[in-house]
Amino acid sequence: MERFRSSTATWPVPHSSVRRAKRLPPRRPTSAYGLQRRRGNREVRQRFLLLCEGEVTERDYFEHLRKELRGTLVTIEIARDSGEPLNLVREACRMLRDSSRQAKRTGDDYVRYDSVWCICDVDEHRRLEAAIALAMREGVNMAISNPCFEIWPALHFDPCTRYMSAGDLRSIIRQHQPGYEKSLDCRKLHGRQADAIRRAMALDKQHERNGSPPASNPSTGVWKLVQKLTESAGSPAIR
Repeated sequence: MERFRSSTATWPVPHSSVRRAKRLPPRRPTSAYGLQRRRGNREVRQRFLLLCEGEVTERDYFEHLRKELRGTLVTIEIARDSGEPLNLVREACRMLRDSSRQAKRTGDDYVRYDSVWCICDVDEHRRLEAAIALAMREGVNMAISNPCFEIWPALHFDPCTRYMSAGDLRSIIRQHQPGYEKSLDCRKLHGRQADAIRRAMALDKQHERNGSPPASNPSTGVWKLVQKLTESAGSPAIR
């Protein structure tokens, strides 16, 4: 006769019951999706959700990056929604909560997003500060560019240390991609990602030294997202 101990009591358990318990098959996952996720190496895989303000350039870039990182240790989902920052953050919060509820309902924590990002511009958005405050409360990350997302591809070619307009940035991109308007040829950026990250970091330090507010012109937080994606993928941040 063995004894079984719980947090509240100890009582005898027949040896035959113990033997039968040992022969029970392992418990199956609660869903086919859960089974699929558990077959992979999800313990180290990171699931990212990206929401972009713009409908073209940002999506072109991150779709290209997703293809480059396919088969690595990250899963990137790019939401269809676009719009001004506050609505974008609200949608990101909703999708994050939905993934948490689904994880709880299915018993599969792997369906929960590990990292949620909103990619937006400063522009003339009157509710940008409200968007930032909401994102901070809800655990949503923001990659803000000033004046616009085009500063990120431009930094692959130029330090952009002076005040930049959207037209200035398009001119820099056109020097390396003639005829550029909105559709970005991401192949032109190959081999320059490390330079872009270094230059974006230098701009942040420059504003800090000058006492300028965060996200001052010129600057972009896209480098933080790109670095996080490539590091989580187990891929060097040089592309």
